[in-house]
Amino acid sequence: MDELIVAAQSRERVLRDQGRRLAAQRIAEFVEAVTMLREEASVYHRAYWQDDTGPAVMRGAWLSYVWGKEALRHADLLHGLARLRLKHQLTATLARARASRSMRLPIHAQDVVDAQVVVSKVLREPFVRAALEHRAASLR
Repeated sequence: MDELIVAAQSRERVLRDQGRRLAAQRIAEFVEAVTMLREEASVYHRAYWQDDTGPAVMRGAWLSYVWGKEALRHADLLHGLARLRLKHQLTATLARARASRSMRLPIHAQDVVDAQVVVSKVLREPFVRAALEHRAASLR
């Protein structure tokens, strides 16, 4: 995770220097989610949902990943499933962070959708792919 954070922070600085503030903000949110996930890894945090829409969006993302055969597009199935788990955890963590930033306890469906957009876009960045593929061998 430290490699991923360092690479993301470096990319964020480059984007800010280029004046691409929106892309840099997206990566900053990603770094926040990765940092929170690392800190919360050993602690169970219950999510408080506003209604059933947020969990339904999360389930829909899982199903589309599996049925869309996204897990098979990576080096191997184990790597693809590990990316799915990472994506899910980062999305849930970032949704919690967004609700917390808005001074709300319940997580709204919009928090989940916004988190999914950020995580999906950043996971497709070349520096993230390189960092994750570098660590793929440690999954075995």
